[in-house]
Amino acid sequence: MEMTAKSLSPFGLWRMRLTDIFTSSRQQELERELAETRTRLELQKKHTERFRQRYDALDRRCAALDNEIDGLRSRLYVEAQRANAFKEAAQAIFASAAVEPKQIYEVLSPFLDSNGFHLFHAAQELTGFRLSEQFPYEDSRGWFELADNLTQMRYLEAFLFKTAEWEAIPGTACKKANLREVDKSTPAYREFERQLYPKVLERLGLQVCLPVNRQS
Repeated sequence: MEMTAKSLSPFGLWRMRLTDIFTSSRQQELERELAETRTRLELQKKHTERFRQRYDALDRRCAALDNEIDGLRSRLYVEAQRANAFKEAAQAIFASAAVEPKQIYEVLSPFLDSNGFHLFHAAQELTGFRLSEQFPYEDSRGWFELADNLTQMRYLEAFLFKTAEWEAIPGTACKKANLREVDKSTPAYREFERQLYPKVLERLGLQVCLPVNRQS
């Protein structure tokens, strides 16, 4: 090799050294790129493993939810069967007895209307009452968004039977309502109940419980 180097012209020797330098530089660059690629590959493997673990966890969660849904479907079916049986029994009992619609509702409401939803909405249908129109101050404060149906029923009755006392809000033109108890022994209130409870039973699908002369 030494003989070959000595036999080269100065230009040839310079060219050979340049080639060695370029080859060495290129090799270093390739080794650096290879190291960077290996690093990226390892990071990608770690990411892939994390995604796989998350996928496995989600897959297990989905399987658990499927089992939970199946259990809920079974429970819902059983409860629906019980409700139907209960409704049929109630219809048979009340249709054969001279029981007032209000009494029927009071017996069944803990099971079929515990939050008073059907009671309040039947009253709305009967009276055309709207909380936002009759109690704008309370509505603007968002009170009715948090109130349950039984509380809303108190406002309806207070307005209908004029037992709300209006209190001026200082610095505004607004008035808020202070509710007093409604006298439920008056003829007007009894007439309200007479019309209301058949509507509630109809909403609950229990119109067959009504006396024949009250069924539509």
